[in-house]
Amino acid sequence: MRTLGPILLLAACGGASARPSVAPTTAPPPRPAPAAPIASPAPAIAAAAIDWSLVVDEPSALAAWLRLQPTGRDWELRVDEIPDDLAVVQAMAAAQLRHAAGDDAGAALFCASQARPMACLPDPGAYQVAPDADWGDPCLQRELALWSVVQLEAPDLADAEPMLTRLVSRPHDDDLADAVLGALDLAAPSMRLRLLMAALAAGNRAAAAANLDGLPRDGLRVLALEHHLDAAYDRLSLEDDAEAMWAGLSDEALAAETRIDAMDAVVSNVLHPPQELAADARHDRDGDGLVDLDPKVQRRRRAELVATLRRLSRDAACEVAVAADDTLAELGERDRPLLATRPRDLVGWRRAACIRNTLGLPPTPLVASRVRIVERIAPPPEFDELGDPLPPAAPYTEVEEVAGRELEEVPFDHELLADSTRCDAAGACVTANGTRLTLGTARRGGVLVLTSVERFDPGRCDAP
Repeated sequence: MRTLGPILLLAACGGASARPSVAPTTAPPPRPAPAAPIASPAPAIAAAAIDWSLVVDEPSALAAWLRLQPTGRDWELRVDEIPDDLAVVQAMAAAQLRHAAGDDAGAALFCASQARPMACLPDPGAYQVAPDADWGDPCLQRELALWSVVQLEAPDLADAEPMLTRLVSRPHDDDLADAVLGALDLAAPSMRLRLLMAALAAGNRAAAAANLDGLPRDGLRVLALEHHLDAAYDRLSLEDDAEAMWAGLSDEALAAETRIDAMDAVVSNVLHPPQELAADARHDRDGDGLVDLDPKVQRRRRAELVATLRRLSRDAACEVAVAADDTLAELGERDRPLLATRPRDLVGWRRAACIRNTLGLPPTPLVASRVRIVERIAPPPEFDELGDPLPPAAPYTEVEEVAGRELEEVPFDHELLADSTRCDAAGACVTANGTRLTLGTARRGGVLVLTSVERFDPGRCDAP
């Protein structure tokens, strides 16, 4: 627990004063408040000598950009010089995008500060443009691309697709991808889908998830089934997309919450199937034109559901496993306990501990007599002024021997129990951020005993 620093209190002391008291006098008039500083006006810049009537296509627009010569200090003022003429704006935007996209999948937008791992990028200054950046600076080009992409009109989008594809393919640049995808409301659905898939391939999942409005159902199915996009599943319905929803139950690339929502929808549909249109009046008992699902079909669907739920009760995601087990219990179909009575190996212990953690229960304790705890931490990567990595420093290592009776819980158990952590039979576990945990165990008298714990942090920066 952090303690507060010392607090200084001012106390008045009693007793006779060494100096005679002085009768109060009239207080002097208060000093006038200082005048508020006058804000300095934005630095004036001389307008570039450009005959805008000559800007009629991309080559002439590129020449105009070169005459404007925007810098990191004044690029917004320079952009304001472009006249409010649709043809000129369209030409300037297209020329800038072609220049920014370059010929190599957005390489022209690779800011020097982006050379470091994405998790090491500061936020929000990761793409901050230096005041002295010139027209060729990639970070300035990125800002100009953000301006240009929103200027495009529907007729220009198809011609710009190769450039836009390169922009959304900037690795882990959701802001740029979001600006591009958000400007595609009037684009053909097939083009939107291609750009969404390009953004997903580059890791810009947040941008793709935020730009699904109006996408046809076929496109949503592709993004859900082939690209495992949770936001696409959220827009599907069991009535129209039963195959995709059933597939989502077993898709381990989806978030556990998405899979559980799909499970709830599938279970509800199987237990309470919608009525079908009656083929003819002979099958319409109620005279409402509808007929119940054939009982044989209902039994087959229920059997398929139970088999799927039993498989999911062994799923690697503990939340999914618990949800499936609970559903089996409600259906009266649970055939075995979810938790083994006593884990026989480390993988079994970790699985049981994960399930118990999901249920809000403490993990089964591991017996220990004496445990060797080793923690190694590699310093975060450092980079020079150009963004090139410096030679890695030696990791910091700390070794501790602890008596088993002093261990109230398994060291680093919060990392071991995370659903994203994967462990092998030898006791080596890797967390989502790359931390490696290795547990040494032995069986003594038929009991699993903890002997050592080693944790290695590779020195990756925390996510911004």
